[in-house]
Amino acid sequence: DYLEFNHARVLISQGLTFSEIFVPTKETFCYSSIIETFVENLDPIYLTAPTGTGKTALIMQILKKSSNAFLMFTFTAQTSPSVAQIQL
Repeated sequence: DYLEFNHARVLISQGLTFSEIFVPTKETFCYSSIIETFVENLDPIYLTAPTGTGKTALIMQILKKSSNAFLMFTFTAQTSPSVAQIQL
């Protein structure tokens, strides 16, 4: 629940790479709650935001906790329609 977020200490395990470190914020907590609802109901999700805002990190944290199998597609500005069709 979004209202349950607090500023608890974040413990970072030894040996993690920089890209594996995830520090929760009020915003990521809120978005996670919404996305987890979609994941639990097996509904498709489309995330869009500027580069470097943590979309992939957020969804990976959520999917790690899930018992379901998922397909994840990543598109960039260089992804052409034909490449997207091949991936799908």
